[in-house]
Amino acid sequence: MAAGCTPQASRAIGEWDATLSAVRIGLGVALVPWPARPASRTDVAIRAFSEPPPRRLVFAAVREGSEEASEIAAVLYPLREVATESVATVSADVGQRAS
Repeated sequence: MAAGCTPQASRAIGEWDATLSAVRIGLGVALVPWPARPASRTDVAIRAFSEPPPRRLVFAAVREGSEEASEIAAVLYPLREVATESVATVSADVGQRAS
């Protein structure tokens, strides 16, 4: 790992308020996704990552054989388009930083 250490997950908490409370009392740190960030919490420091931002794989789960149904395809197609654009943008950004 770049910082010279390997993080170890020792707790799994399924609720964000409880996770941030654990951070507040010194039990560790937490990676908090953008939608789960607290709006007005002042007892923990929330900081954005520097470049490059973290990324994750996202999957669309549909019933076997239903991906061709018009209602489902209408959702999956735009998701694929956005994912393709996002990958291209990240790849271009990484390429520019490397040169």
